[in-house]
Amino acid sequence: MATIPLPGVTVFGSVFIRNFLKCPDILFSDNDITQPTSMGTSTVVSSTTLSYYEVGVLAFTTAGSYANATNIAYQRNGRAIHIFMPRITNTATAATLTSPAGALPAYLRPQTTMNQIYIATVNSANVAAVMTISTAGTITWTASITGGNYTNAQEGGVLAQTITYLLH
Repeated sequence: MATIPLPGVTVFGSVFIRNFLKCPDILFSDNDITQPTSMGTSTVVSSTTLSYYEVGVLAFTTAGSYANATNIAYQRNGRAIHIFMPRITNTATAATLTSPAGALPAYLRPQTTMNQIYIATVNSANVAAVMTISTAGTITWTASITGGNYTNAQEGGVLAQTITYLLH
């Protein structure tokens, strides 16, 4: 069976994508998908469209258990938020580790306070612990699955890892 090429259409196996076909907020052009990188607010979110893409780095100094200058990378793809945390460790005091209020911009914040399990370093051992992201954009890293403090005068902190969550 012969295939007749159509002008402006790219064929990938049995999938046809028309070049420069404009879909809601997504532009298909040859092999690339271009998404808008503006209007990134948590209220402009649809559960059915992939309408926003952004990457960036958030720089802040942690507080609570100790103060460390920290850079956290993020990626927002539609409703999905990916936070790439570096290793953040130091000699801890008996407290949790927190970011400043508003460390996460509004368009990356959950609509309700969110708890996520992450891997913490406590007394030089890796343990499961709870990280909280508040609606005010504050991140709190605890030292245990029950939300406990780090141990005074011992190594404590966050292992390098990625946390993913969805905006509502």
